[in-house]
Amino acid sequence: MLIVLTPPKMLRYEARAIMALLDAGADFIHLRKPGYSSDELQQFLKDIPVAYRGRLSVHYHHRVGREAGLGGLHESGSYQVEGHCALRQSRSCHSLTEAAALPSHFRYAFLSPIFNSISKEGHRAAFKSDELRHFLQGRPPLSPPLVALGGVHVGNVSLVQELGFGGAALLGAVWRLESSGVDWRATVQNFSEIQALWKKRSSF
Repeated sequence: MLIVLTPPKMLRYEARAIMALLDAGADFIHLRKPGYSSDELQQFLKDIPVAYRGRLSVHYHHRVGREAGLGGLHESGSYQVEGHCALRQSRSCHSLTEAAALPSHFRYAFLSPIFNSISKEGHRAAFKSDELRHFLQGRPPLSPPLVALGGVHVGNVSLVQELGFGGAALLGAVWRLESSGVDWRATVQNFSEIQALWKKRSSF
C-alpha cells in the first residue's frame, strides 16, 4: 500500500497532481491542510471530480470529508471522528505503545517518524530498525496494517517492506514544487520510481 500526503499549503496544479498520482497507482491520497478553513477546502475539492474522491482521506476537516463524498477520515491528536462512520478510518501513531492499542475498526494507521523527515526540518527518526522489526513481526494477524511515515524515499522504501510494514506514506520524496506551483509530471515520476521498487519487492 502506497499513500501520498499532500503538502500543507494549497498549490497551483495540485488537484491535477492528485488525480495523476491516483491514475498512476497511489492507493490513497491524504489531504492534510491544517492552515485552511472548511470553506477553502471545499473550494479546493471542486477541482477534483467525484470519481476520484473515494480514494481521498481528509485530516482535520471531517465534516467537509463527509459532505464532499470523500472515502476516508483521518484521526490525529484531538481530531477524532465523531459519531457513526461508515467511511475508511485511519489514525496517526507516534509510539509502539499507541500502535499496539490500535482499535480494529481502523483500516490502517501511520507510525512516525520512521526515518529523518524530508519535509520537516528537525524531525528525526524515533525508532531503531531492530525494535520495529520485532514489534511488526509480533503483531496479531488481524491487526490494522501500519504504514511507515517520515522520511520514506526511493533509497529506503525496500527497508520499509523488509521491516514488516504494510505500507509507506510519502510526502517530501514525491512532491516536486516550483515557484509556479506543483510540477505534476515530475511528482508522478518521483512516485513511479518508488512504486517500482515497492512492487519489485512485493513480488518476491
